Amino acid sequence: MSSPQHYNDGQAEPSDPTDVRSVGFDWEGLEHALGEDELGPVEYQRLAFALGRVLRWLVLPKTNGKGTRQQQRVIALRAIALAWTIDPRMFDDTPSLRSLAKRSGVTYDTLQHHSGGASDRFGVVNRYQKAHRNRNHANHPRG
Repeated sequence: MSSPQHYNDGQAEPSDPTDVRSVGFDWEGLEHALGEDELGPVEYQRLAFALGRVLRWLVLPKTNGKGTRQQQRVIALRAIALAWTIDPRMFDDTPSLRSLAKRSGVTYDTLQHHSGGASDRFGVVNRYQKAHRNRNHANHPRG
């Protein structure tokens, strides 16, 4: 470890509290205690299975024979919709789906179709979707 640099008055430069190298903390022990250390073979197998399902959903869209360019567009929209469905905070300003559709240059209905598909396929619903569904059920009760 290098020696601390000194100011003109002989005082050592203060250490940066956010620099983890300057803190004698057992990060590995904490990760282990929280169960965040290295995954075992079973966890990797489950992770690979889950990622495989997500990737198949992303890259195998039905494009009705419209070709590669259309397929690339659908893959991109599905990725955006899935990310928003999992956590809208992944995007600057935590946009609504309508706002994100506008930013992405597509209609709300188009992005909502992919977001709804992600929700249905993976069982994920964010707070915006819950509020929208609750509002729809209140306005259009079944029965």
